Amino acid sequence: MLETPALTAMIGALIFLQKLRISPDAALSVNDWTAFVIFIVVIGGIGTIEGPIIGTLIFFLLRETLADLGTIYLIVLGTVAIVIILKAPPASGA
Repeated sequence: MLETPALTAMIGALIFLQKLRISPDAALSVNDWTAFVIFIVVIGGIGTIEGPIIGTLIFFLLRETLADLGTIYLIVLGTVAIVIILKAPPASGA
């Protein structure tokens, strides 16, 4: 039961090591992590274990192929998320 908080803390430490600075802006920036994590979970499938893994693969594939488009890349990510939300079957309640 204590594994989840420990893994979360380790991931947080790795994020701050990557950023090379520790500040509230680095931790709470919507553009850096929050919106992307929500996108990954939504496109991969909510309520499944493999959903976030699939979402991560799709996210990084889209990011690498659309990186040269500038801000249009974010519009495409939003469009993909909206289409998947509208077309995906509803998640079963646990």
